[in-house]
Amino acid sequence: MEIESHPVLEIVPDFTENPPSSARQSLALVALSQAPRIAAWRSKRIVEGFTQRFTFRSRAEIAAFEQFFDGRSGRHLPFWMPSWRADLALRQDVALSATSLSISAVNYSVLFNPLTDDSKSLGHYLYLVKPDLTTFAPGVASLGVASVIAETLNLDSAATDEFPVISTVVCFLHFVRFLSDELTLRYSGPNSAACEMGFVEVVTSEVEADV
Repeated sequence: MEIESHPVLEIVPDFTENPPSSARQSLALVALSQAPRIAAWRSKRIVEGFTQRFTFRSRAEIAAFEQFFDGRSGRHLPFWMPSWRADLALRQDVALSATSLSISAVNYSVLFNPLTDDSKSLGHYLYLVKPDLTTFAPGVASLGVASVIAETLNLDSAATDEFPVISTVVCFLHFVRFLSDELTLRYSGPNSAACEMGFVEVVTSEVEADV
């Protein structure tokens, strides 16, 4: 899967451990004439970083992750990655070919503002996943009716399957890069291994075109 010419890392992490997550606001020191330097925000939002552990149970799974890592040139090229958290709660089942979602109210227009020009900002793309790993990754095209209980998100594409409330996880897609150029696999057998990888969100001004 690709979104805006960037691949999506859809390999499911290991949920036996609670992955750490951190957030930061980018700062820069600015010199103003003869006045002392001051700290100024370089980005308009918090940038999130997180760590995920992956467990591979076959040579094919190991090779798929190695291929993805090599394709991103380590930390050089950005990509999309689901949060793998239930970031939003569906209020109604999503029917096949549906073009909107009803979610529990979160003040979406203020917190995420999907109509911003920065299409890579958090909240612009969603990732719906079912237990059988059927997925759907729409963009939020506009906001519909909102109340203190529920909000409607209008999507830029139609649902490719049915997504029931009871079994669907709705994640955000983060635009990220690897934190390291090094991939260390810890083998527990000839065809089984694990690794722990760090990721950090990429702001638009840092994006370099894939070549």
